[in-house]
Amino acid sequence: MLIIQRRAGERIVISNGVEITVAAVAGRNVRLAVNAPRGIIVLRAEVYDAIVAANAEAAGTSVEAAQESPILVGRGTVSCSSTELGSDTSKSTTHG
Repeated sequence: MLIIQRRAGERIVISNGVEITVAAVAGRNVRLAVNAPRGIIVLRAEVYDAIVAANAEAAGTSVEAAQESPILVGRGTVSCSSTELGSDTSKSTTHG
């Protein structure tokens, strides 16, 4: 794991046009802006984990086995309930 210190307004370039900018820092909260080409899926970890778990359940396999295969998300919206996200609000990510 690479640990990089950045301040608000500074950015990190990963590859293939993926760029992460520190949009704001407020106390213990950091707001990140992710700029990526349309073909690259960007998900928060809890959304990714919920999708992997749902895929594993649908396929009748373990979460560990599902994590070894690439995530398959089609065009449209991936929605996760508050229970799946472990929070009190529902979140959705639009892909397109």
